[in-house]
Amino acid sequence: MASIDSGKDLRQLGRRAYWVVLAIVFAYLWQDYFLGGNAYKQGDWLINIEQAAVRRGLPGSTFIRLSDLLHIDLLLLVVLCQATLLALFAVYLFKVVRKIDHQPLFLLLLFSPAFTLLFWANDPQGSLRKELFVYAAFAMLLAGLADSRRLYFAVATGLFALGMLGHEANSLFLPAFLWLLYCARRGGVLAARDLALAVSVLLAAALASAAFFFRHVSLPDAGPVCAPLLARGFPSAFCDGAISWVT
Repeated sequence: MASIDSGKDLRQLGRRAYWVVLAIVFAYLWQDYFLGGNAYKQGDWLINIEQAAVRRGLPGSTFIRLSDLLHIDLLLLVVLCQATLLALFAVYLFKVVRKIDHQPLFLLLLFSPAFTLLFWANDPQGSLRKELFVYAAFAMLLAGLADSRRLYFAVATGLFALGMLGHEANSLFLPAFLWLLYCARRGGVLAARDLALAVSVLLAAALASAAFFFRHVSLPDAGPVCAPLLARGFPSAFCDGAISWVT
């Protein structure tokens, strides 16, 4: 029997396992949709400012307005956004790993219990929060460094800015993201003006997120956040998860 100790065999095994793990995470996501939404995994995305301003509420109101405008089921819209960001993260991360030497070591990292995809597959309740924007942004940024494609940097910057506007804690990833942008500039992949524009956008988003957070930290009760969702068919239990934390 052929040994799997060779690098080629290990890479093939790792690639198959990678897509299996990703399929498991996607399966949990669609299960959430068919069960009517998860109070944390989708509830976090539907915190809104329709009736009262509160931190982390901009994405929820955006989804609500788009759902009403396009006549698309609100939960489906959120799930499709999550699925798109998850696919971006997984595909571009895979593109980067394929280009790295000593892939067995990196496959070992990818399948360590602490790594994102395996962690999500093992603990679905902790998955698919708004940090998806950040993970997708980092994956595209790394792909831009690997492939020397400036478009990836623009998309990554936009995703990261949206992630910070959606959840103020995502700003904690900003130093690492700026450092990678600097590496791209030093490597000649990114022009000086492109770097300056990206940094300006990111700092503006971080400051706006922080200002909104400190101005609208909490509400006395979650009723104003829950009411627009109840009016659109969500059960009252949906408000007992992430939405309850606005208080």
